Amino acid sequence: MSNAMTMNASNSLQIDVWRIVFVLLLIIGAIGGSYWIVPLDAPLTQLEIRGNFDKLQPEEIRRIAKPMLEANFFAADISGIASAVAELPWVAHVKVERKWPGQLLVQVQERNAIARWNETSVLDEDSNSFTPRPEEIPTGLPQLGGRQGHESEVMHTWTRISAALAGTPLDLESLRLNTRGQWSARTRNNIEIRFGKAQPDARLPALLGAGIHALNGRWQQIEYIDLRYTNGFAVGWRQAALDPGSNK
Repeated sequence: MSNAMTMNASNSLQIDVWRIVFVLLLIIGAIGGSYWIVPLDAPLTQLEIRGNFDKLQPEEIRRIAKPMLEANFFAADISGIASAVAELPWVAHVKVERKWPGQLLVQVQERNAIARWNETSVLDEDSNSFTPRPEEIPTGLPQLGGRQGHESEVMHTWTRISAALAGTPLDLESLRLNTRGQWSARTRNNIEIRFGKAQPDARLPALLGAGIHALNGRWQQIEYIDLRYTNGFAVGWRQAALDPGSNK
């Protein structure tokens, strides 16, 4: 009985060894086969472009990426293609990857323009400025302006004060932070609001309180409202022949 148990154990060990050898052969074969199936000089034969396109044109992306398809599957400069496509004004994000057997996949996310910036640029939803062709800029965007590097500050300030003044006679269409650090805005009925260097939010209570009631019915006569006063504000009138007492 002891001899039988020894033989069974020996046979089991031999079977396990052969299983291990078989698995190793499969792995080696798969690795070797992959080199045979995927030659190092495999060509790129397809270019697929994915994304939701409005302002962006897939043809533009194809034109940029196509010359780089002359390289083979493994030698294609993936990061170079991504960098070149990212230079297009309307591209927010781009990802480039290889797809076997010979495909290059370019996935693009288009920017969403939410405001004009200075004379020729646009801000996206992340407060990044970019400069598309003039005819590509959507109409009806608010006009924002300021020094380079202050895009996010101007955008967030606009979001707050435009919401506060929406639905009033002082509904805004533009906001600017000039080189001296002074804020000013313009309403849809063409009244300039001068905030000065203080945050515009801090000046709104005086305007939204007694200010709107005092000026009600006279909006067409107002050229500007100057909020750069500690107590109250000043009004600049479009007509010269007005009661001087109404200037304060």
